[in-house]
Amino acid sequence: MKKILTVLFVAVSICAVAQTGEIKGSFDTKNFPKVSFIWNEYNPDLLESTAFRLKEDGKDVDVMAIPVIPDVIPVRDKSILFLWEDQPVRSGESSKYSSDVQTLLLKFLDKVNRNDATLDRFSFAIFNIVDNGSVFLKQFPNFTTNQDRILQGTIDEYFFSKRAIKDKKSDLLLALNEGLTLISKEPTENMRAIVVFTAGLYRYDGSMEISEIIAKSLKNRIPVYFVKLGKEDENVTYRVAKETHGQMVGISADSLFDCYEAMNTRYYGQDYQITFVSQQKRDKEWHNLTLNVGGEDNVLRYKAPKFSLFAWVKVHWILGIVFLLLTITAIVFAVIYGIKLFKYIKEKIELRKKEQDSKDAELKNLKRQIEATQRSVRDKQEVVKQKKEFFRKTEEEAELTRIMKNRNIILRLTLSNGENFTSQNAVTTIGRTEDNDLVLPNTTVSSRHATISFNGVDFEITDLGSTNGTSVNGNSIENITLRNNDLIVLGEMAMKFYV
Repeated sequence: MKKILTVLFVAVSICAVAQTGEIKGSFDTKNFPKVSFIWNEYNPDLLESTAFRLKEDGKDVDVMAIPVIPDVIPVRDKSILFLWEDQPVRSGESSKYSSDVQTLLLKFLDKVNRNDATLDRFSFAIFNIVDNGSVFLKQFPNFTTNQDRILQGTIDEYFFSKRAIKDKKSDLLLALNEGLTLISKEPTENMRAIVVFTAGLYRYDGSMEISEIIAKSLKNRIPVYFVKLGKEDENVTYRVAKETHGQMVGISADSLFDCYEAMNTRYYGQDYQITFVSQQKRDKEWHNLTLNVGGEDNVLRYKAPKFSLFAWVKVHWILGIVFLLLTITAIVFAVIYGIKLFKYIKEKIELRKKEQDSKDAELKNLKRQIEATQRSVRDKQEVVKQKKEFFRKTEEEAELTRIMKNRNIILRLTLSNGENFTSQNAVTTIGRTEDNDLVLPNTTVSSRHATISFNGVDFEITDLGSTNGTSVNGNSIENITLRNNDLIVLGEMAMKFYV
């Protein structure tokens, strides 16, 4: 049976994350060499098939790209920044523009609230150039989920339109640059966008290129929408809106709301069924694809299925018939000569069995000799190891003893019978027998009960597995660092430690 080998690729975030176009679905190689997969292109405009070019392992291949309409488009939480151009006004004039935008926003937000979009986040900022030439970009309020409060309060107090402005031009690109930086701080799982209210006043002064704004928008996956309130320099706003995959929006709350409702679909982009005929063999190897969409290369990989005899015969059926006839002939000859071959093999097996039994006996004897030699070598190695460890400990104790003498460090013990014991040895053994440094002739004390050793800084007491145990200040111990006036009890013998 021909096996279906499918390499799954994870479909990434469809809205804000899928800006540059990404795989949505798995590679299908069940009809290999015909390979297909679903490609999601962020651009909401329908692309021509010529916009897709494909290379397989560096070689150009013909590709077919057919648009696919998805059954369901996921809805994501939105983070939208409203950029409001504070239109310059000459001294003594009123700004109906400001009032119009405020009214439009209030109507729009009222429709949003009635549709229960409570998880969407909005921010508001105004911009324009002031006397000193700096850009003014002010949030109002900071990102909030309560749309009812977005325009609460007196908006006019944030306007610079009441001040005299010498240079009657809008810092549109600079404000967009700062706005993109601001909105890019929102969570990437949210759908992020900028909506600009502008009269269209724009004068290029070389401080910011339009292409820089477009590149930053695409890099951060943030489209720009324009509510156009004027007619000047439409080429600027139209170009930014189109190339960032945004839109031009009509001057009404309904138009703005319709655009808001359609953002999910525009963020989703367009799916395409990509199909090509692979030039590779059924080698069960990974192969590289370079899919170029609109001038941008996207490196993908797929795994070819393993070789299938059924698939090979399906393509080479004449050779398949020849192969079948040869197989039948081979089976007939195998049956004819099978019995003779079986008897011959049986005789050979019996002869080899006798030879093998003899070799096994010799091998078993040799193995016993080798094991005996290995045990002897291990015993000698263990003796050498013990000697090295003894010499190492001896040298270490000698060095610690030298340190104690140089520093005039003395181990002092006051026994319960009033006797004092002192030592400048690095290791002091304590026990019942005479071979200990400190002999305690008491039946509750083990023959080698404990040691007190100097580690270069402090003294440590270690119980040597005694029968009645060792305690310090009433606590049973196996090993502990001693301090002045510690009370040591070995069996029933008590003593105090001093340095």
